[in-house]
Amino acid sequence: MYDVSKYRCSSAGGVATFDMVLGLIERYNGRGLALRVSEILTYRPTEFHGPQQRMLAETSLMRLDHNLGRAVDLMLTNLREPVSIGEIAERLQVPQWTLVRLFKRHLKQTPSEYYRHLRLTQARHLIQNSNYQLSDIGILCGFENPETFSRAFKKKFGSCASQHRSDDTHQVKALAG
Repeated sequence: MYDVSKYRCSSAGGVATFDMVLGLIERYNGRGLALRVSEILTYRPTEFHGPQQRMLAETSLMRLDHNLGRAVDLMLTNLREPVSIGEIAERLQVPQWTLVRLFKRHLKQTPSEYYRHLRLTQARHLIQNSNYQLSDIGILCGFENPETFSRAFKKKFGSCASQHRSDDTHQVKALAG
């Protein structure tokens, strides 16, 4: 999709150009900044592994399996009020064990684990890119209990949600300088 050599950068255009720019940011400023730029622009980049980048699972799930893609779509549209995995299976008219098998095969985790991942990733995005109160962010991402949200966030990201917001504030102030 793109190539970066010693004296020249080239890409196939469109999204590939954006991937190339994120690859350059990663090369010269680190993966963390490249991921942060993509989050701010709400873009899910391809992995930066040379010209044959692998698409992220979310961008090609329908191609992997139609039911898997539909299940993830249901999850994404129900982040605030999560539906049970049983209800997702029922809506898709597939047995729940089939859904579990699809998630484990293609995403290497159970549907519940993946759903939690989506909700917590959305929470981190809101913490970094909004002024919502942390308690409101927990509710917006399907956590009715602030303590449950706090524990899940810390387990996933290694630090509490308030630290993510304060770390982000320090980074923005340093950049504004």
